[in-house]
Amino acid sequence: MATSMNLRKEEIYIDSHPGHGLLKLKPAEKSCYCGGCKEMVFFSQECYQCEHEDGHQKCDFHLHVECVPIASLWLTFISCDFTFQQDPRGRHMVCDACGNDVKGWFFQSSTPGESRHLHPCCAKLDFKRTVRNGSIELDLKEETSSVCLICRNEGHSKNFKSWVYVSRCRKYCYHVSCMKDNVEKGAKDEASNQQPSYETGTTSGVLVTGAQKQDVRPRRGETSLDLLEFTVDLVIFLISVIFGIPFPSVSKWIRKIW
Repeated sequence: MATSMNLRKEEIYIDSHPGHGLLKLKPAEKSCYCGGCKEMVFFSQECYQCEHEDGHQKCDFHLHVECVPIASLWLTFISCDFTFQQDPRGRHMVCDACGNDVKGWFFQSSTPGESRHLHPCCAKLDFKRTVRNGSIELDLKEETSSVCLICRNEGHSKNFKSWVYVSRCRKYCYHVSCMKDNVEKGAKDEASNQQPSYETGTTSGVLVTGAQKQDVRPRRGETSLDLLEFTVDLVIFLISVIFGIPFPSVSKWIRKIW
């Protein structure tokens, strides 16, 4: 396993990608997949990239900043210790945070009695976020009784897994899985030049209806359209800061879907 490294070094070297020299930190020129966790790297998202060229063929290795190997990680909000693993060994594992399959590098709980697995990007999600000039504070939780404003909790089985961001006023609630799935869908649609599909997504109308059901009302001087715009912008902002994707890219993808 590679040794621990500063996550924001401009250049790094990792043992699992030998022979090609250093990986350089810069924005991705296209949406692709991380050579570590096998999850999506989004267009314009900062990541480590191999610049080795063999003839006219450039190496296409990309690595999330969060996937730079570190020996262990302690997550305070769930009081659990995790160790970094590079080999899934054919096991079927599901990420506790987003509910998606673990296909590459991951963190595994080392706390006795725990059986948890996390994608590196999910393991390093912010525990707290403040938005709307500090008027809304959101905390990352394992579960909540609040209803997600994106999916309305529809179609969820008892085995559904996703951490959730919940505002302290309890009016705003968003599954990590819903935010991640929607931005991935938008990026894939753009990469394939397809028109957005609405079958598994949501619409801005659903978002504002959900907000109204949870007593999210326009502030003084605001209209319902202002509330609609704010509700969409809040989701875009959260996705941008939580997953480290520039706001313009997220806005373009999400607004096409919603």
